[in-house]
Formats: sequence, structure tokens, C-alpha cells
Amino acid sequence: MIVKSDDLLAILPFTLLVAVAIGVLVVDLFHRRGALRSYQASLSAVGLGVVAIVTVMVGKRLEPGAYFDGMVFHDGFGTFLHVLFLLIAAASVLLSPRYLQRNDGERGEYYGLVLLATSGMMLMASAGNLLMLFLGIEIMSMSVYVLVGFFRQQLASSEASLKYFFLGAFASALFLYGMALIYGTTGSLELPQIGAAIQRSLGLANAGLVNVAEESGATSLDPLFFIGMLLLLVALAFKIALVPFHMWTPDAYTGAPTAVVGFMATAVKAAGFAALIRVLFIALGP
Repeated sequence: MIVKSDDLLAILPFTLLVAVAIGVLVVDLFHRRGALRSYQASLSAVGLGVVAIVTVMVGKRLEPGAYFDGMVFHDGFGTFLHVLFLLIAAASVLLSPRYLQRNDGERGEYYGLVLLATSGMMLMASAGNLLMLFLGIEIMSMSVYVLVGFFRQQLASSEASLKYFFLGAFASALFLYGMALIYGTTGSLELPQIGAAIQRSLGLANAGLVNVAEESGATSLDPLFFIGMLLLLVALAFKIALVPFHMWTPDAYTGAPTAVVGFMATAVKAAGFAALIRVLFIALGP
């Protein structure tokens, strides 16, 4: 694969946000013991604002389409969601310092984790490939698992984080298994290619994704494809707490810090819906 300048420009907001997160974590290494960390919240908010401006500029500069050989989409839908995630993250970090100080839970890694979770959400909203989508989900999820259990001294917070982690790991396993079945039946992990494989299978007899009934000559999709897509949708339903896959929500929201709950109830849910929309309208569009 030949990497072009437009490819690098398409992932610039994501990589820039990761760099800001790393910068915030490095600054924390030089933090003076006993001093307040409010400046880290301000630094994070400024970084998020810069990334939002870059995102809008990139959105005007690049033509809508697929980049990195279809791994990443760039379009108005993704740009809107990127800016939305960045604004929610900025509000979360600005509202957090006083709350964390009151609860004796102010630590520098909090802001880095919020930024990394936001970068995962941005990747989810722009993913054009199931593997890239899984990567974005895991970057977001790993950060949120830690944020839920950020008050380590509180039993409820640790318990919520542990339950959320185990159920999240189960959902990730379902996603991977479903992804494997979809690849086995369609021969691709790219969302447009999956949709094209469905179209070919519905229109051509004896295609790899089709079973042909001997008596009527009617065609139907391979059952393994339906199983794989069902597993994929169940995993995404877990991320947006869709009934009946919402059992983790009461424990996680009760034990997590209030600032984290606000972040989860808005940005995390929006990222899950973004991924679901990509899968439903592109891969399953036909």
C-alpha cells in the first residue's frame, strides 16, 4: 500500500489527539507534589480545541471518500461526530477538577485517559473496515474501564469497573467471532466490500455467500453470514446499552465518578451509534 499525503491528512485529527494525550501524561511526570492539577484540565481543553479546529480544516480540505485503502472514511458524518466528541470531552475535563478534588481522586492520568478514549471514538466514527472499527472500540473501552474504577479507594467503583471489564471483554469476543464469520463468508472486512458481496450473492447463483435451493432454484445468504452479523450487532448493542444488553449500565453508572458517567452517557453512546450506523447503512445497506 502506498501512503499518500491525503491519507495522512485523513488521520491527522486522530494522531494529533493521541499526541496531546501523551503530552498531558508527560507533563504530569513533572507535577509538583501537593499542587492542584487544574492546569492539566485547561491544557487538555486547549488541546481538544486545537484538534477540533484541525478537524474542521481537514474536513474542508479533503474530498469525501475512503482513505488508507478503505480503512478510514472521511465525510461530513464523521467530521460532525469528531467535533461532537471533542466538545463533550472538553466539557468533561473542565467540569472534573473540582469534583475530583472534593473526592480526593485527582490524578494526572485521568485527563490522558479521557483524551485517549476520545481518540478511540473518533476512530470508530471513521472506520471503513471491521478491523479498524474493533481497534477504535478497544482504545475507547480500555480507557473507560479504568475511568469507571478511578476511585480505587471506593469498593463500589472497583466493583463497577471489574463488572464492566468482564462484560466488555465478552462483547469484544463476540465482535471478533462475528468478524471472523463475516470474513469467511464474504472474503473481506471492508464495509463497502461486504455490502458488494451481499449484492453479488443475491444476484448470482452458486456464489460463495449463497445457498441454492434445489427445488425452487431460489437463492439465500449463507447462515454463517447471519450468525456473524448477529454476533457483531450484539457486541455493538452492548456498547450502546441496548435492551436486553444493558445489564452492565446500573452498576457501572452507580460506581463510576459522576464526571465519568456524564462522559459515558453522551460520548460513548454516540460512538456506539456511529459504529452501528456505519455497519447497518454501508455493510448491510443492500
